[in-house]
Amino acid sequence: MTLVGKADAVYGKHVFDHKLTETFDAEKYTDSLQWRAYLVLFDADRFTYNCFTGKEKNGEWIVSELNRLTVNRYAEVEKDVAVAVRNLENFIRNYIPKRLNDKEAEEKMLAW
Repeated sequence: MTLVGKADAVYGKHVFDHKLTETFDAEKYTDSLQWRAYLVLFDADRFTYNCFTGKEKNGEWIVSELNRLTVNRYAEVEKDVAVAVRNLENFIRNYIPKRLNDKEAEEKMLAW
């Protein structure tokens, strides 16, 4: 299984991701696997979510606040990401095994 990620910004060993949301929920972001995976993928030590909070009005977003949440690498991060990827692989094998050998699905993934 190959883990892929696109960072919004990388500065040295610091990865940044930008979010646009109506409400900021710090717990939602700290519980996320995204920042852990990005620390591993980019060999980084810090990850910051830049969460722009606002509301949509007449088809445009009006941003009212910027919330920043920074998390740091910890000793077991590689292990935690590996376990999550292994769990995903097991889920696919158990519940949608056809996708593992589906040439058409593979070609669609490569086209992204």
